[in-house]
Amino acid sequence: MEVPHVREHTHLLTLPIFWNYYPSLSAKYVAALYWSFSTLTTVGYGDFSARTPAEQLYSMVMMLLGVSWYAYIVSSMSTIMSSFDRQNKAIREKMHCVNAFIHDAKLPSDMASTVRKFYEFAFNSNNKVLLSSSQYDADALLEELSSSLRAEVLLYVEKDLIAKIPFFKGKIPQFVADCITMFQPMVYQDGDFIIKEGSAADEMYFLIKGRASVYYGGKKQVTIVEGAYFGEIGCIMGGIRRAGIKAITVCELQALSRRNLNILLGEYPDVGEELKRIARDRIRTVKTSTQQQKQVAGIRKMLKAREKKVRKADEQFRFCARFSYVTSFASHTHRCPWEGYQRRQSH
Repeated sequence: MEVPHVREHTHLLTLPIFWNYYPSLSAKYVAALYWSFSTLTTVGYGDFSARTPAEQLYSMVMMLLGVSWYAYIVSSMSTIMSSFDRQNKAIREKMHCVNAFIHDAKLPSDMASTVRKFYEFAFNSNNKVLLSSSQYDADALLEELSSSLRAEVLLYVEKDLIAKIPFFKGKIPQFVADCITMFQPMVYQDGDFIIKEGSAADEMYFLIKGRASVYYGGKKQVTIVEGAYFGEIGCIMGGIRRAGIKAITVCELQALSRRNLNILLGEYPDVGEELKRIARDRIRTVKTSTQQQKQVAGIRKMLKAREKKVRKADEQFRFCARFSYVTSFASHTHRCPWEGYQRRQSH
C-alpha cells in the first residue's frame, strides 16, 4: 500500500505527522510497532524508513534477528571475560591463603620464596586442582606441594616436635615428614591408663611431655620419660598388650595408628627392620627381667624359710639355756627343776 505525499517528506516522517497517512487501524498499529522497535533497537530515532506495512514487518523481523545475534555475541564475550576474571580471583585467593600459611608458619625467606614459586608455576600450568579451595587449610596446601618441598617445609614447621623425638635422629626427611602428617595428638591426665594390659594393640605412642610407668602383671616395672616411644611391639608382632602404661603426670603424646605404622614400614623397610629388632630386644629384656624376678622371689622365699628355722632354733636354744639354769639352781636348793620352771612360767 503506497502512502500518498510521503516520499517527498521523509525528513518529516515522525509518528505524529505520519499517523494520519495510514487509513486503516491495522496499518496504524503496524506503523506504531515499527516505530517502537526501531527506537528500542536504536536502528532509528523516530524516522520511518520502511513505509508500507509489509516493509515494516520485514524490518521488525530483521531487527529482532540482528539484536538477538548481537546480544549472543556480547553475552559470549562477557562470559569468556568473566571466566578469566573468576580464575584470576581464585588465584588471588589461593595465593592469599599461601601467604597466610607462610606467615603463620614463620618460614624463612628462601623457603617461602620456593613455596610461592611452586604455586605460581602450578597456576601458570592451569592446574585446576590447586584452585578448588579458597579456604585456609594447611594440610591441603601441604598435600599440593611436591614430596621433597613438602618434607622440607614440614621439617622446618615441626622442628620443635621432631627435636623431642630421638627416634627421628638419622632418619630420612621423607620418613619423618610422613610420620608427622600421620600423627594424632593426645593428652592423658595423671592416673589414666594410656595402655591397658590385655587390650588390643592398635596404636603406637611417642611421649612428648610428662612421665609414665610400665606395669607388667599388675606390678610397676620401669618409668618412661619424655622422648620415649612404646606400643610398637603389639602393633608389629600382633596380639594383645602384654604390659600396661599408666600416666604419672599429665602426658602429651603423638599417636600413630597400627594401619599407618604398617604403611610406613612397608614404604621404609630399613626403619621397619630397626623397629622389629628393637621390639625383639625389648621382648627378650622383659623375659629376662621376668625370670630374674622369679629367681629373686625364690631366693626371698628360701631366705624367709631359713629365717624362720633360725628363729625356731634360737627359741629352742633359749629354752634349753633357761632349763639348764633352773636345773643348776635346783641342785643347790633340792627342788624339782621342772616345778620351778612351771612356777616361773605361771607368774
